[in-house]
Amino acid sequence: MKLIGQPLMTWLIAAFLLKLPPETTHIAVLLAALPTGTGSFMLAEFYDREAALTGRIVLASTVLSIATISLYLAIAGT
Repeated sequence: MKLIGQPLMTWLIAAFLLKLPPETTHIAVLLAALPTGTGSFMLAEFYDREAALTGRIVLASTVLSIATISLYLAIAGT
């Protein structure tokens, strides 16, 4: 959901609800398509709560984001 749903919702909101210019919408979608940050891992490690699982999710979203961001860029034509 993070790599597909969030960029899709960002595009819908930016383009149709807020009516942002195409360049700004493009930037917003790219930012939304970034993988899960390491902040969640650091919090899980700090509070000793599922750090290993959180680390695997960060790694998986980083690897998968290569495909989803590349797909978006191919569709967007940039």
